[in-house]
Amino acid sequence: MRGLFRLLCVCALGVLALVDCSEQTECADDREEPSALAACAAGPTVEEPDLWTGELQYRIEGVVEEIGSGGTDECFGAWWGRLGDHIESGAPELDDAQWISVRTAKGELHRVEVVAPAGFQWPTAIGENLVVDLWQRRTGWPPADFHMEVRTRAGGFIYWMGISWKLEDLSLPAEIALADGGGGCRVLGPYCQEEWEERSLRVTTDGETETVAYGAHGPVGQLTFVNHAFEVMTVRPTTCADLFVGTAEVAAWRR
Repeated sequence: MRGLFRLLCVCALGVLALVDCSEQTECADDREEPSALAACAAGPTVEEPDLWTGELQYRIEGVVEEIGSGGTDECFGAWWGRLGDHIESGAPELDDAQWISVRTAKGELHRVEVVAPAGFQWPTAIGENLVVDLWQRRTGWPPADFHMEVRTRAGGFIYWMGISWKLEDLSLPAEIALADGGGGCRVLGPYCQEEWEERSLRVTTDGETETVAYGAHGPVGQLTFVNHAFEVMTVRPTTCADLFVGTAEVAAWRR
């Protein structure tokens, strides 16, 4: 049940500050989970990096050869080259994946698959020249950083997805600026007495600024933007010194 409350809020750095939380509510237990958000790239040059210190930088340059629906285990099954929600073999989300195949100048065929809300369809066409950049870093602690960006050979924006532990650490495309949109509701964790907030995002692109609520998606300028999860810890746990909650998981594509 939602309820208004007022408390002392402690930021993630452990600095105590008096914050008026009276207008923020506890998140309802029966709220809907956000739709899946995931992407992957697979091809002959994708190699598994080291589990703890590995950094993967993967670029595909080529021509769109096919566009289709339905994801593959080969793409989403491996943790390298995959971003976002884990989609298991046989999961219904796998059927929702939208993919493109890209043929490079060397004749190599690569595949890029995306699962996203709002009836995502690839905003590209067969025969278009694309550049796909995927980067991921896994250090074990804190969580990994990921991003995938797809553009036309001329630099036109097609698709971007980014995940990081903190909003300010996201690697944003030049067309997009993000800021904390405030609001949201508070989650009371079951372990170590932690608390965090599910927050909205202020998105600026094409000279327009809109607020996108947690777990929501909507049009901003010429793009569709997804605030899949933006979570910020507000009270540090009292019994688990190594526990933290925080993530920024977002995506955007050309409409």
